[in-house]
Amino acid sequence: MNKRVYLLCMVIVAGGIFSSLAAQKNELRFRADKTFKIVQFTDIHYVPGNPDSEEAIVCMNEVLDAEKPDFVIYTGDVIFEKPGREAFTAALKPVVDRNIPFGVVLGNHDDKFDMTRKEILDYLKTFPGNLTDEVTALSGVTNFILPVMDTEGENEAALLYCIDSHAYSTLEGIKGYDWVKQDQINWYTTNSRNYTRKNGGDPLPALAFFIFPFLSITRLPVMKRHF
Repeated sequence: MNKRVYLLCMVIVAGGIFSSLAAQKNELRFRADKTFKIVQFTDIHYVPGNPDSEEAIVCMNEVLDAEKPDFVIYTGDVIFEKPGREAFTAALKPVVDRNIPFGVVLGNHDDKFDMTRKEILDYLKTFPGNLTDEVTALSGVTNFILPVMDTEGENEAALLYCIDSHAYSTLEGIKGYDWVKQDQINWYTTNSRNYTRKNGGDPLPALAFFIFPFLSITRLPVMKRHF
């Protein structure tokens, strides 16, 4: 998001809601103890050859060794300089080396250098453990849903919605970051309703991951005072 190189490590533990992965097909599944642990890395801003970036990698390794997560999500601004392939390879290495399933939603810096968002997605798909995907004809590139199965692997028990919140505004006269589009919201609501219907009318526990927070603006009516 901003131009300073920094790393935020966020560990999410959901007891009784999420679980671990199956050995095959990178399926996410409840552990036997009905827990599932997610580590979130955001705004790594990896720059090849930068000492601060290497410190970030050390931090990531320490977090992964301490937490031993079932899934890792990168929420944007993974890299901050070209060459993009080298930067992404380095930023993903701690997770790939540990054979942990992972997903990526892109930020506003990832495609500023020498790779488009689609090229980045295609490169991510070459890594073992990658669960990042896209929905054709939907705004953005990294939009995907990851079901977390029950301990037996028979039914969806929870959902992870991963949403591309884009980069910068493309509207004339509107500066700053971009936003989630209406077709993405429709995609989310449609899928949420379908999963709820499939689950007998009960909504599944869910988390959503994206880089830019939603902004709600309330327009108040103009109050005229008469003296």
